[in-house]
Amino acid sequence: MSKTDEYQRTAEQYRQDTKEHGTESATERWCKPLFDAWMYSLDSETDRTSDETKRRLTALMRGNLNVRDAMIASIIDSTISTADMIGFAAYPKDKENKARMSALLAMSFGNAADGKTPWLNGRFGTALDMLSDMAAAPEQFGAQPLAIIAYVSWLAGASNAASIALQALTCDEDCTLAAIVLSGIQAKRIPVRC
Repeated sequence: MSKTDEYQRTAEQYRQDTKEHGTESATERWCKPLFDAWMYSLDSETDRTSDETKRRLTALMRGNLNVRDAMIASIIDSTISTADMIGFAAYPKDKENKARMSALLAMSFGNAADGKTPWLNGRFGTALDMLSDMAAAPEQFGAQPLAIIAYVSWLAGASNAASIALQALTCDEDCTLAAIVLSGIQAKRIPVRC
């Protein structure tokens, strides 16, 4: 079985599970062990995730962008727990989850525009390490990990955020987060600091 087939098989298994059990239930069940592993790595500031966990997270992000958004939240706010991530991924329309995600993104964007990035620490480096591994996924599966890297790098004021966003768009021209990053960079919404 090729690498592409492995990702496609995982994505199809997730889709089937959402059809049989509903998106919320399937997403919660799939994400719990994956987010636990992700958070364990972030909290220990060392990549301890297995290749299987990375493959499954990458495949899920392709099928459910709320998984991607939960991962972003965990990078930019160290108080986010696995339960919070599951709420963002499985129950994004819940008023509390929606309000919290919106406030978190607005605050991090505002802070970044003012040159404040308190979340730049060992967790950030660990997240980039894991996401870089995930971005090596075949074909369109690498787009969302690259988009996360581009987004948090842009918030951090990194000069390479545009090139990473372009890589994401090369993987998948419909990757809206990467397009948002490019648009924000062109509009100079966040100053380049590094």
